[in-house]
Amino acid sequence: MGYYEEVMGFEEDGLLAHNGIAAFVQNVKVSSAVVRGQLICRGTDGKYSPVTENADASKVLAIAARDFTPSEDNNVTQAYSRGCFSVEKVYVGDNPCYSLGHLDDVEILVGEAIDLETFRQALRTQGIWLTSLEGA
Repeated sequence: MGYYEEVMGFEEDGLLAHNGIAAFVQNVKVSSAVVRGQLICRGTDGKYSPVTENADASKVLAIAARDFTPSEDNNVTQAYSRGCFSVEKVYVGDNPCYSLGHLDDVEILVGEAIDLETFRQALRTQGIWLTSLEGA
């Protein structure tokens, strides 16, 4: 038995932060490659793509549940639409992506000051809670 195990088909890597809060997984269509833990938002075409800017509560947000690269005949993967997640394991940006737990890097990515509480609030309204592995 290894240190990490698969739980319901997903490798346990610290992304899921609380076993008392159910994480809901749903199928989503994506327009570009995503990595597990990447924050994605639904566009006007109904497809999800990585978040590359400050949080916007008016957009439908989710967290990619697995690494996935879409192809011409398959653009459906799984994403968490609700649950409690470790902020250090949630990523924004697209190639490279940065952990929300390291705001200096995220600020460089989006070119403006990042307010983690704005991200938390935007996600919370949709049933996605962020907590910290490091206790901060």
